[in-house]
Amino acid sequence: MTDSADQARQAPAGAPARPAAIGLTLEDIHQTRFPSTRSHGYLIQEVDELLDRVEQGFDPTDPAKQADLLRLVAGARFHMSAEIGYDPTPVDAFLDRLQHTLAATAGGAA
Repeated sequence: MTDSADQARQAPAGAPARPAAIGLTLEDIHQTRFPSTRSHGYLIQEVDELLDRVEQGFDPTDPAKQADLLRLVAGARFHMSAEIGYDPTPVDAFLDRLQHTLAATAGGAA
C-alpha cells in the first residue's frame, strides 16, 4: 500500500472524527476519517486495510457475507505505532457501530 493510500482515512489535523449512525451504509464506511495522534495510535495501514476489506465485501443483501465481515471486524487487533497513528478511541467507537450494523444485516448467518 502506498503512503497516499495509508493516509486515505486520516482526518485533517485537528478535525474531530465524523460521527456515524448505528445503521452504517457503504458510503458511511467509505467516508470515515479518523484523527491521528503522535503516540500510542493504531497503525494507519492496518486500520485502512481492514476497512478496505469491509468496503469490498459489504453487502447488506447477503447475510453470509455480512456474517463473515462481522467475524473479521470482531477479531480485528491493531499494532500500536511508535510514530503517528490513528487515535484508538474513535476507531474503536466506529468499529463498534460497524459490528452492530453487520450483526443486524447478518441475521441468523452470524
